[in-house]
Amino acid sequence: ILLLNRMFAKDVRVKSSSLLKQSERKKLKQKLLADWGERISLPEGESSAEDQITSLIPLKDPFHVRKVITSEDVSVTAYCNDQQVVVIEHPDIGLVPSLQTVWTVALQLLTFIVPSNVIGVLSRGADLMGPGILNLSSIQDFSSGQICLVSAHDKLAPQVVGITKMSMKELSKNEGNGKVMNVLHVVGDKLFRMSSNHEVPSNEDYLKLLATSPPGESYGDEAYMNQLGSDLSESCAVNDGTAVPEDAHSDTDKANDLFETPEDALQYCLLAGLKKGKNSYPILVSTFQVQYFLPSVPRGVSFDIKKSKFKKMMTFLKEYESQGLLELSVSDKDVYSIRNANLSHGLYRGFRMLETEEEPVDDTPEDSSYLDSFIFPEIVSTYFTTKAFITIFSKFQKGEALDASQVRSVVKEYVTEKGLVKAESPDLVELDPYLAQLVLTKQESDTHLSWQETYKRVFASLQTGHCIKYQNGDTVICKDGKNIPIVSITTATRRGNKAVTILGNLEKFGLDLKEFARSLRQVAACSASVSEDAGSKTKVVVLQGNHIKMLKKLFSERLKFPAKFLSFPK
Repeated sequence: ILLLNRMFAKDVRVKSSSLLKQSERKKLKQKLLADWGERISLPEGESSAEDQITSLIPLKDPFHVRKVITSEDVSVTAYCNDQQVVVIEHPDIGLVPSLQTVWTVALQLLTFIVPSNVIGVLSRGADLMGPGILNLSSIQDFSSGQICLVSAHDKLAPQVVGITKMSMKELSKNEGNGKVMNVLHVVGDKLFRMSSNHEVPSNEDYLKLLATSPPGESYGDEAYMNQLGSDLSESCAVNDGTAVPEDAHSDTDKANDLFETPEDALQYCLLAGLKKGKNSYPILVSTFQVQYFLPSVPRGVSFDIKKSKFKKMMTFLKEYESQGLLELSVSDKDVYSIRNANLSHGLYRGFRMLETEEEPVDDTPEDSSYLDSFIFPEIVSTYFTTKAFITIFSKFQKGEALDASQVRSVVKEYVTEKGLVKAESPDLVELDPYLAQLVLTKQESDTHLSWQETYKRVFASLQTGHCIKYQNGDTVICKDGKNIPIVSITTATRRGNKAVTILGNLEKFGLDLKEFARSLRQVAACSASVSEDAGSKTKVVVLQGNHIKMLKKLFSERLKFPAKFLSFPK
């Protein structure tokens, strides 16, 4: 199992790819139904789990089987439709769904909920530890070697697929400690990039897929936050999901003498949390509680909000809102956020952190959370209708952007309507004079082409560009031919013979230049600014010093940029 940890973290190699036979498709479909049938959520309008599986494994459209060699030199089989990797088959553990499949059919497997920043820790190769699991008390049972999912506490859609390393019984014997899960597949890894959908569904969109909420779980409401506070009040897991050291509670009685009442301890943690999170507002209350409030509990201090006069977290926060310390907001789904904190309030101005408190060790720079939240946009080839193709693409306006599937659909519809495919040769397209003029050169006199060659020539004759779909849902169409957008990273020498590193074209990938520059100041420990490039008149980020080596690692490993979208000096 050690070899399974992050199978797709580094480059993988596709050894072979071929169409899966109809008989093999049916076998795979039956196997998935047997394994997943009872775990597929059925939204309104879906008649059965079989319908959902059929949407993933079409009997007529292309469906490929690919032999993939992972970075650990393990051979796995990937089954893929036109849009995504549906499932992989590992020789030792069997079928493993891709995250896109989990989202498509709302596959409800064993799911662990963790603080949102733990997802980033898992993506960098860590195992999931018992103290980092927020919903452990609501899980009935699980066995070792079971395929499971991991969701962030503020994001319904799973972002990690893994395999359990121990059973619930073994975990209980260890008092909730130990390595619970190996990571197999995570948002942003190479398997994830093999599918066209790179956007994690929003809570609203994912709820629409679910027939019911996952049992025992609620996201964002008071019940969930109160349960979250109860689950964590004793363990006090730090941001990276690791447990507090064993000696942390050895002086509990002495540490508890710091506060006369539970209310005093709560107030201290609130003020310390507001101070640590002062650059994060607005912030979900559940996120504030996990990332700032609970880590502010001084070592050795133990308290339970249920034993205070407030009883509930929201009652506690509303009390301090009435005192003017903070401002709360609530969405139409009763999800609470801290909109702002009044840093000029008397309680805050008179507050001092305890000298006995130790900050949790975290290798992540304080202001670099923006880097971990960035998701590389989906970039797909786009084709534009031209005057020559107006007859075939009559349903579209001249210059309208189409993706590859739309082009194939229109060509197929034209060929079918014109009767250009004969029963005796269904694999060949008969070229009528109009189609022949479009796809053949003057020297060619072919009367028939294969479907694949017909599509290939139509694509080659259309004007091309790219469609960039960002994480926030925005879409940008670029009529740039076959030239893909590329981040330009160069070095230069300024006055005083000082080297600088210049990063251009970042905005095309959805990066906020000011936030990105602010994060780079922490990561590179240097001055970083946004300025205008004198030549191109576009905005660039400028770093003091030569940081090429650091940026190569940052873009490839942390921001998950494919190499083809980066240009470094040779």
